[in-house]
Amino acid sequence: MNKRRYSGTSYRRKHYGNGFSEMHIHNEKRTGLFSALEDMLFYTITQGEEKISISQFISALRSTGLLITDPRLKDCMEKLHLTVRDSITEVMMDKELFRKCVGGNIMLLSQAFQKKFIIPEFEAFVSKINEIYTKVHAEQKGHVADYIPHLAKFNPELWGVSLCTVDGQRHSVGDTKMPFCLQSCVKPLEYAIAVHEAGSEVVHRYVGKEPSGFKFNNLSLDEDDKPHNPMVNAGAIVISSLIKPGTNKAEKFDYVMEFVKKMAGQEYVGFSNATFQSEKETGDRNFAIGYYMKEKRCFPHGAEMIDALDFYFQLCSIEVTCESGSVMGATLANGGICPITGERVLSAEAVRNTLSLMHSCGMYDFSGEFAFH
Repeated sequence: MNKRRYSGTSYRRKHYGNGFSEMHIHNEKRTGLFSALEDMLFYTITQGEEKISISQFISALRSTGLLITDPRLKDCMEKLHLTVRDSITEVMMDKELFRKCVGGNIMLLSQAFQKKFIIPEFEAFVSKINEIYTKVHAEQKGHVADYIPHLAKFNPELWGVSLCTVDGQRHSVGDTKMPFCLQSCVKPLEYAIAVHEAGSEVVHRYVGKEPSGFKFNNLSLDEDDKPHNPMVNAGAIVISSLIKPGTNKAEKFDYVMEFVKKMAGQEYVGFSNATFQSEKETGDRNFAIGYYMKEKRCFPHGAEMIDALDFYFQLCSIEVTCESGSVMGATLANGGICPITGERVLSAEAVRNTLSLMHSCGMYDFSGEFAFH
C-alpha cells in the first residue's frame, strides 16, 4: 500500500489483482458523479428539453446574477465563443456540447441554477433595486463635493448603482462605468492593507479605535496623543506612513494600487492626477493636521510627515467605478476573499477589524446615529 499526499490531502492507493486500484475506482465514481450532476443541471436549465440555444443559456445564466465576464467562467465562455464563432445561425446546445463547455464550472453553475447563492431569487431582488434607483434618481437635493476644486466639476446628474454579492452575483444600473475618486472611501481600505501587512498590534500603537465625536477633519487627538481612529483624516494620514515603510514613493503607490486591483477582481482601478494636484494645492487643513501630529510625535520613527501626507493625497485620488467598487465591498463582506476570482486578498484579522471600525467610526460624527438605526 502506497500513501501519497497532494495539496494537504492524503490518498491511499490499494492495488487489486485485476489491475485496478482503489484510487482508480474512486476516480471512476467521481467521474460518474460529475456526469450525473452535468445531466441534472442540463435538464434543469432546458426544463426537460434535449437542446437549448446558446443565447437562451446565456440569458438563464444572467438571471442567476452571474455575468459572462466573470473570471470564474472564462474557460466556459471561451468554449462557447469558439462554438458560435463560425456559425451564421443560432447554435443549439445538446447535452454533449453542454458537458464540453461547462464541465470546468459545474460546481459554480450548479449552485447558481439550484438557487443556492446568497440571493436565490436574484431577478426579484434586482427589480427592487431598480425601483429604488428610479425613486432616488428624482432626488435633486444636495450638491457635489467642492472642498477640492476639481471635484466641483463633476456632473451632478451622474447616478449609478452596482452590487456584487459574496457569491459574485452582479447587477448594475445607471452611470456605473464612470470613474470617480475614492476620496475618504479609501480610509478603510488603507487601514485594512496596513493591518494585513503589519498586524493590529503594530497599527494601533499609532492610531486609536474609538469614535471621536468630532468632524472628520478636526484638529484633535485622543488622550494618548494618537488620532482617534483610522477613519478620520488624522488617522488615515498616520496609517499612510505605516504602509510599506522603508520603500520609495513609487513602490508604495504601486503596492497599494495592485492591492486595490486584487480587491476589485482586476476590474477598473485608476488614478486622477488632476484631483491629486488640486488636493495638494488646497489641502491646508490636512497640512495643519499633519504638522500638529508631527509636533505630538504621532508618526513612526523614520517616517516623514510630508511624505505621509503626499501619499495620503495620492490614495484619495485613486479612481474606481461603481462596478469595480462593488467588488471591493464584496471582498470585505466575503472575509477578504474576492468573490469573482476566489483569491484571498486580506487576512481575516484585517477584515474583522476594518468592518468593526467602519461600523463604529465610519460615518464620522454620525456613526452612532447610523449604527442605532
